[in-house]
Amino acid sequence: MIVTVYAFLDRYKISGAGSQYRYDGASVQYSGYGAGYFLTAAEITLKASDILNNGGKFFQTCYSEYPKPVKGEKNPMEVNGKAQSDMVPIHIAGTSEIAGPDEPRPRHNVGNWCVQYYIPVRFENDTNRDVVFKGYIQPGEDNKNENFYILSSGSNNTVYQRISSINEEKYKDKRTWHWTNHTIPAHTTSAVQICQFILGTNSSKHVNHIWKVENK
Repeated sequence: MIVTVYAFLDRYKISGAGSQYRYDGASVQYSGYGAGYFLTAAEITLKASDILNNGGKFFQTCYSEYPKPVKGEKNPMEVNGKAQSDMVPIHIAGTSEIAGPDEPRPRHNVGNWCVQYYIPVRFENDTNRDVVFKGYIQPGEDNKNENFYILSSGSNNTVYQRISSINEEKYKDKRTWHWTNHTIPAHTTSAVQICQFILGTNSSKHVNHIWKVENK
């Protein structure tokens, strides 16, 4: 779908035959389309004993400087088997130019709106008691706005929430979202659980996916 915005001095002269607004080559804002991404993570196994001993465990998505893996480790996020940035390139309307993370200024300014992160997770309960793995979402400290997040784990469990890292009293109850629980019996490893994550609004420096474990 292509949406065009028209500006007329006289509304009776609107013809619907306007032309695209031409990109001036200098602005960091553009009109166009992005193909979007479906980013698949390498499988992650979360051990109950590890989380209990360390007070929690987390990994990050929505990071504009991706990919930068820890030395000696494989980057967990891939697109068609290749690690890359999660910033979505934009095909600028009316031109043959692309705005993207590897493009020169001013065409470097893009975001990760509506990227779909597909994260396979296994829960391993290596303790003698049944436990509950609890999942939380928390935006990074350098995010200065409210963002809308959509998460699903299974075909019938899609949830969404607006959370914030704004450092103001009225936002203190919106900083962390407890979005899911998984109960795992003692000495049991779950089948792969698929966590799908979408950032529904403004691009985000990074988002922490936090997991904690409690004895049931």
